Amino acid sequence: MDVEEKRQEIIEAAITALSEKELSELKIADIAQEAGMGQSTIYEYFANKDQLIKQAFEYFLKKLYVPQKNEGLTALEEFELVLEKVKKQFSENQTKEINILIDLFYQGIKGEFPQLKEIYEGYLNYLTEKIIQDQEQGLIREDIDPQVFVSWVGAAFDGISLQLLLKTDNCDIEKVCDSLLTAIEIYSRKE
Repeated sequence: MDVEEKRQEIIEAAITALSEKELSELKIADIAQEAGMGQSTIYEYFANKDQLIKQAFEYFLKKLYVPQKNEGLTALEEFELVLEKVKKQFSENQTKEINILIDLFYQGIKGEFPQLKEIYEGYLNYLTEKIIQDQEQGLIREDIDPQVFVSWVGAAFDGISLQLLLKTDNCDIEKVCDSLLTAIEIYSRKE
């Protein structure tokens, strides 16, 4: 197994371990146990828990929500892509991943884990810049504050994820996500 494959294995073990313990309680020993290797092996690939968690979070975002090559997407297309992935996760009953993502974002927002806050703020800045570009291209109304818009959409995504986690049996995931996308389009559409 090469270095990247081993790092990937450790990152995936960290994500699985995060589904069982909160970040503040998670130890390298938990990740090592999940990966089926010694703690010293993990330290060969990652300097400390913070570095490992930061890379796991980046991997997790890229895998689940951030497309690899999204420069050509508009903000609305990217929001649609995220909602499609949310629908897919719920339809495939992959709620564990959404729980982990919510927990990691929460830890980042609270500032208890500075590396996560940095990634979270970086993603918000990325989306804000994407909205500004779309405004410059005439795709989104100019009177919309990009930061407020990103916050509103993020809050809506968070709310939908929480509602779906709580009401998966009684909820039409397709309708909920499609109606949010419609609301975003109506709000942002340039007349």
